[in-house]
Amino acid sequence: MKLHKPLVEAVITCLKQIVLDNKYSDRVLEKIFKANPKWGSRDRKFIAETVYDITRQFRFLSYIADTEKSFNLIIAAYFFEKGIAFPEWPDFQTINTKPFEIKKKGITNPAILHSYPDALWQICENELGKEKWLKEAVALNEEAGVVLRTNTLKIKKSELIKKFRAAEIEVDDLNVLKTPFNYVNVRIFLHPNYLKKVCLKFRMRVRN
Repeated sequence: MKLHKPLVEAVITCLKQIVLDNKYSDRVLEKIFKANPKWGSRDRKFIAETVYDITRQFRFLSYIADTEKSFNLIIAAYFFEKGIAFPEWPDFQTINTKPFEIKKKGITNPAILHSYPDALWQICENELGKEKWLKEAVALNEEAGVVLRTNTLKIKKSELIKKFRAAEIEVDDLNVLKTPFNYVNVRIFLHPNYLKKVCLKFRMRVRN
């Protein structure tokens, strides 16, 4: 995966506004995308996914990076966790990942490992029990799949998939999901915040 400096810098800009200025992540992303209309769908996808992932995993990433203010280190910790090679820029080439490994191996608090507040972790453990809550905690950190339903009287599924892919939107053909009447299902890989425009454009509705 090749990283482009303007995109990584955009991620840092967004994170600073979200973490330091307490701004809503969706508003921050919307603003930066409007300011950079030439970015393609892949660029926007990278920025949105990275910002949302780091925001969600901020406690864990800031812990292994040993900082809450150096966003270069926090993003480096994120790349390290994702197995993404560091870009060949001075800011990243001087970063040693060994401390990340040491800090991660030394984590004994599952709330830090899975990036939850201690108080929330304790409440959920008390309500569900340790074993059940741990499974739920792990599952909640996984991105939920989005399935869209379309009416085949309006458009064939193969044609719809072709249109999605032409727009650089990744989709799966879900033959296993049977629905009544003339409806078929397609799984789409796109952050929910951008589904509304896609649904309007392709005459779709979200199923789950």
